[in-house]
Amino acid sequence: MDENKKTFQLEAQQKQTELYKRILSCFRYGRANAIHLNELERLSGLDSRSLRKIIELMRRNGECICSDETGYYRPETLSELEKYIKRVEATAK
Repeated sequence: MDENKKTFQLEAQQKQTELYKRILSCFRYGRANAIHLNELERLSGLDSRSLRKIIELMRRNGECICSDETGYYRPETLSELEKYIKRVEATAK
């Protein structure tokens, strides 16, 4: 592989990792501390569609990110996680 191509791919990977970490750091613990999608857009500079895709990827990679009408958050209690799971399961039926 061409050295320039390797360098380009490495730089792209580093930017993705930085973006991933920056977005992940926005999620606070507890539903009461949820962050709304509009605020995530403002902080990240990304549109809502891109953010939703990234959040989906984070979830697929094992990050526990809940969401509801209040916004996105990391569960602070088992109860918060259970409520989120029940809501998602009900939507899927």
